[in-house]
Amino acid sequence: MKNEMAGQKPRNTKQPQILLTGSTENKYPVMMDDRKTIIFISDKSKEDETRLKYMMREQLPYTR
Repeated sequence: MKNEMAGQKPRNTKQPQILLTGSTENKYPVMMDDRKTIIFISDKSKEDETRLKYMMREQLPYTR
């Protein structure tokens, strides 16, 4: 590489497929905790299931 010197890290170039990671396009927002938490889901029919899983997760004690 032309401009790289020994000991330098190579530059990371931004690739279009990497920029699309985490996109909320074509997803539905589900508001939780009086709109403090927003979860984006791809299937609108699973909104109730997502709410139930979120509520159950908060009730479980932290175990590790």
